[in-house]
Amino acid sequence: VRAGRPTKAYPLLLGSPPELWPALTGVVYDLHRTLTNVSITVPKGYSSLAMEMMRALTRCSNLRSLNICGYASAVLKESQLPTEWTPLGAAPRWLIDDRLRKIRVHWQALHGLLGTLGHLEKFNDIALEGSTRDQPERVCLLLLQCLEGVAADFKEGTASGNPVVMAANLTKEADVDAFCDVLRILSRTPIMVELQFTDKNQEIVKAQQLSLAAPLSSTAASDGAPRFTHAVAFKNNNVSEELLKSVDHHAQIREFAFERVEAVLQGLYAALCGRDKPLPVERIRVEPCWHKEPIQVRKRFSEKQRRWLDAVQTALVRSDRFVEVVVHGEAVSREQIEQMSPPDFAEMMSGIQVCDPPEQERHQPQTHWRMFSSVRQYLEPEDHDTPQMYLQLPMQEEAKMQFNKLSLCMCNLRPRMATAARADEYPDTSEVLWRHPRRFVRPGDWTEFDPLPAEGLDEEDEADDDGRHVRYHWRETLRLGSQQALTAIEDDLDPLEPDMASFHDTLVQTSLRSLLTENDGLTWLDLRGNGLTREDAILVLDLIEPEDQTLARLNMIPVTVEEASTCKVLDFSGTGVERMPGGKDADTSDNPFGDDGEQREGEGYAKEAIESEFVVLDEGDGFIFLSLVTPKYFPVLQSVKLRQHEIPDATLPHITDALLNLPSITSLELLELRISSRGASLLLSAVAEMAPRLVNLNGLPLARLMQLRDSPDLALHELPPGVEWNDFTLGAMSRLAIWPVASFSSASENGVEGNEGGLPDFRLVAKSLTDVGLRGLCAMLRHFAGQERIPGAGASLSRSSSGLCLSRIDLSDNHLITDAAVADLCHTLQQPHATSSVLRQSLRHLSVRGCKRLRARSANELLGLVHHIREVARDSNAASGAGALVGLGSGLQTINGVDLATLQVTARAPGTGGRTTSPPMLLRSFVELGSFAERSS
Repeated sequence: VRAGRPTKAYPLLLGSPPELWPALTGVVYDLHRTLTNVSITVPKGYSSLAMEMMRALTRCSNLRSLNICGYASAVLKESQLPTEWTPLGAAPRWLIDDRLRKIRVHWQALHGLLGTLGHLEKFNDIALEGSTRDQPERVCLLLLQCLEGVAADFKEGTASGNPVVMAANLTKEADVDAFCDVLRILSRTPIMVELQFTDKNQEIVKAQQLSLAAPLSSTAASDGAPRFTHAVAFKNNNVSEELLKSVDHHAQIREFAFERVEAVLQGLYAALCGRDKPLPVERIRVEPCWHKEPIQVRKRFSEKQRRWLDAVQTALVRSDRFVEVVVHGEAVSREQIEQMSPPDFAEMMSGIQVCDPPEQERHQPQTHWRMFSSVRQYLEPEDHDTPQMYLQLPMQEEAKMQFNKLSLCMCNLRPRMATAARADEYPDTSEVLWRHPRRFVRPGDWTEFDPLPAEGLDEEDEADDDGRHVRYHWRETLRLGSQQALTAIEDDLDPLEPDMASFHDTLVQTSLRSLLTENDGLTWLDLRGNGLTREDAILVLDLIEPEDQTLARLNMIPVTVEEASTCKVLDFSGTGVERMPGGKDADTSDNPFGDDGEQREGEGYAKEAIESEFVVLDEGDGFIFLSLVTPKYFPVLQSVKLRQHEIPDATLPHITDALLNLPSITSLELLELRISSRGASLLLSAVAEMAPRLVNLNGLPLARLMQLRDSPDLALHELPPGVEWNDFTLGAMSRLAIWPVASFSSASENGVEGNEGGLPDFRLVAKSLTDVGLRGLCAMLRHFAGQERIPGAGASLSRSSSGLCLSRIDLSDNHLITDAAVADLCHTLQQPHATSSVLRQSLRHLSVRGCKRLRARSANELLGLVHHIREVARDSNAASGAGALVGLGSGLQTINGVDLATLQVTARAPGTGGRTTSPPMLLRSFVELGSFAERSS
């Protein structure tokens, strides 16, 4: 049971056990001669032995101090009241008989008990010495002990000349009207009542406060009772707005508080400005529940609220009673309030402490790129606790020493920056959207809703912000992230300056500058496949020009004079990321990642550089190649290897011009290139022009073959087995007309796997062929077909094709060839050829499935080829004689996976009803895994 002091707080009675009262009463009877101090708590609503306990206490002759906590909560019946306790004593009858009938028995019992215990000094901490028992103050306190939920006492130490102060605490069970009626006893000596309602529910507290409206506003006595003359100071943090609206100017409210001024502002205005005289309040406390710490935003008030606050300030200054406003424990006097401007007064009344905003830092546009130190780290990531490595572009100064080798290959930097960053996301790049007078207006400023000047900035607005806090107010008609915002920014570009860079151009060029400016640690950088333009390339070249530049390689090209002057081989093989040590044929069972297993410091590879198989050479990459790979810087360059690249038509002129300008090149490897037919024709023209000095073209001795072609002797040169037959080898052989001096080996050599007849198979790179290569293949087939038809051809000429074994022409999934080239191939395969030819006998399979650019013409040409093969098969007996000529492709067994022999046999066999039926055909499709990660797994 929490009893405490009965005059300070009404006790909680939930834990007082009623079953102990019989025994407790017996103890009091037994110890009545020795008891001097008794403190008991009455169970709430207890009635059985409450009156009996009071009778027992009357026998305690030595009792000096008595506390009956919760006395007002006991149920006392008038039938149990002793006859000698019926007098009312000093309590006025208008109070007991009329207004407080419900506590009449409590008062009679208490008065009778105290009258019997004349030697008692204290009851519930109320002093009873001498003749002060019947004084109005004592009677008032004792009557308040009979009210449930009320705890009150007079404060000590009241200054002379000031009214006596009573501190009262009322729970939600307290009867506020009864409390005020008891205080009417002291109407001749007004006091100050410091009133505290203890319930946590603010609505209940405000309802109890509203009950004081009638007593506070009464001007004359009613029903024979004196009027309520006391002043009240509300100690709760919130005052009822309805109370302020209800009371008149006679209400002696000296102090109140509120947490949110907007919640009571209308009532405050009514109490101070809506009456004949303002409410005689002396102190207003502003005690906000939230925002006790300084914040950066002022309280926002509407225009009506501002007018109310202005009127309240005027009323407080003119009031004779008003003394101060207390905000966060600090008093603001009336004189200080008089000197305040309306915005300062509103800020004070809001209770929000506004601090100056911190110094603003304008963040510049940035993009983030996930980096890995090796292929191993990408495929076998470490635990999640290890921080991931990211590269910020533009690069920060503190991060410039983090990398010495950096590959951003195939990051598609320019297009991705166009989607990852927007001009309206950053203050400097969206200045046109917020740079107007409103940028200095903070939320809650008194001038926030004032009309803005007309569009356009004067000279002061166009000047710098001079350290003032800027709030980025946007135009009301624009939304962040919308296309309209970007359009507004683009429209602001000066049309008289066409060279003015756009946001994304500036971001890309700033990123390039951050990589190559004052970056002493970076020695290796790959920027291929990032959509760079010619202007970007010029910028990069300018940045690597200074002599103090530490970069050694750019896009796998040596950029230092020392290394470039001695370089003999330039190898551009894909992204340049080491995956397999020792090449494709090396044993990687122990180490599939191509590294030493240790963490590589200073190296960073973008995820795209690891995953990509092919590298796109954009226009900027080609311009860098043309500018760097020159005879001046590479005087002894002999070999250029270009593998696994996709080269658009706009880039190829730069590549071809660079190759043509290098007179020292004798070896050229152009392998696994993705180029258009137009691009292949352009590159082939450059190869043809370089042919007299090319000792090696994809393994083909081109210069030697041209010498034999121009020689009067028709000597044949046996082609090496390792030639990669693609657009450039096939096209060069056809364009330069050097097939007559070439021959193929008649046996498997140099480890090249042969076919069933022991001849090395023709290594045709079919999936990357363009129309140029396919026409070159047709030219080769026509050449050897024509040799077989030459009457009396010499042994040397007939020997040239004896070793050619082409068993399969598989062009499936080729996305470059067109109908015209396929038609040329079909016509070539129908040309007459000797039945005993090795080439005819070896060619068995043809496939053009999955070629996206093929249309109906190709299907028609293939159908014609099938008909041709059927006719050849029908006339096979007539063509079986010596020297007979048949179509070169008449030996084909499958076309696009369809078995021709089965198809023709089925076509001849009539089915049910005389109709021919074909058997079901299984068309197999082979799918390659796309990413490096999938293939590695």
